[in-house]
Amino acid sequence: MSKTFLVIPWSPFHPAGVSVVVRNLVEQYKRSGVDTAVCQDDWGHPQPTRGKDGIEYFRFGMLGGTGPVALLKSLLVAPFRLATTAAWLRKNAVGCVNFHYVGQGALSIACLKALGLFRGKLVLSFHGTDVQLPDSAIEARLQHFYLKQADTLTFCSRALAQKAAQVFGFTHRDVRVVYNGVNTAIFRPGLDADPALPKRYVVQVGSFIIRKRQVFLVEAFARVAADHPDLHLVLIGMDGPELEKARELAARHGLAERFHTLMNLTPEQVAGIVSNAAVCVQPSVNEPFGIAVIEAGACGVPVAASRVEGHMETIHHEQSGLLFEVDNVDACAIAIRRLIDNRDSALAMARRMKENVDEKFTWEQCAQAYARTYAPG
Repeated sequence: MSKTFLVIPWSPFHPAGVSVVVRNLVEQYKRSGVDTAVCQDDWGHPQPTRGKDGIEYFRFGMLGGTGPVALLKSLLVAPFRLATTAAWLRKNAVGCVNFHYVGQGALSIACLKALGLFRGKLVLSFHGTDVQLPDSAIEARLQHFYLKQADTLTFCSRALAQKAAQVFGFTHRDVRVVYNGVNTAIFRPGLDADPALPKRYVVQVGSFIIRKRQVFLVEAFARVAADHPDLHLVLIGMDGPELEKARELAARHGLAERFHTLMNLTPEQVAGIVSNAAVCVQPSVNEPFGIAVIEAGACGVPVAASRVEGHMETIHHEQSGLLFEVDNVDACAIAIRRLIDNRDSALAMARRMKENVDEKFTWEQCAQAYARTYAPG
């Protein structure tokens, strides 16, 4: 049986994003007997190294830069780098290399395929901001090469696949949409409430960065808060530049006592908080997929989200949740108010959302879809 390497450009133990995808895929493959290993594409490991954490560390990249000196050096060491990579793939009987969050590391496998030194499959999986052209013309040409050499390109949403065709300037022969999943053993209704939090609150999950729009949500919440004095706002995420801005705005609105921020939580902690929320609001200005939406859906919590393409693939407006226009504070406040004031309708939408998640957005389905791209032939 051949092995599949899942390659990620940072630690697979990171608490969010693509790391979550890779960890859940590996867990599913362990259960089903698919032979996989996780590799961190690490420039500091020119020789393959297996860490105590069970992760393989290896420098897939060959390009140290696009300046004349860097390019010359890359060309000189390329034969050695390719030979090392090819030997490692043979030693491990690798039948497929699947890069998650695609970068220049894929170039080495593409070169081996072009030279006939690797006859396995190259699968490139895009998750959002990796759908972009490099800054230099040389890197753009190299990107075009490894995209063409890939057997399959996967995207976490239809919207991202459509964007890629425009950005990259061509449509690959095998493009597949593979939706991310949600761990329904962790994210589920009826979890114990956090005694440190209030009984009624609106929750958002997302790193404190501009595109997640925490400051915008504080403004929208302020327009609802006066009519619901027991309602609080809870923001969960990784620390970032928007955190202090959101806190300052909440204080200016006199809502400091009703504003809560929680950071660097485990998935189990996040699930417990989301499961007990009155409403989950995700106001991102851009979202390739929006995993926080389906996590809230798995918990049976009513959802309101910005009308961006990633959210539109998971929410059917007024059927399984509410969509509001991007950066429209009034529309967001109206959506929150509607889900708070009309509980029967809100819970009916939440039930339909949970049914949709259970049907379409599980890690088992996600893993099966990826496994089909790894199959020979």
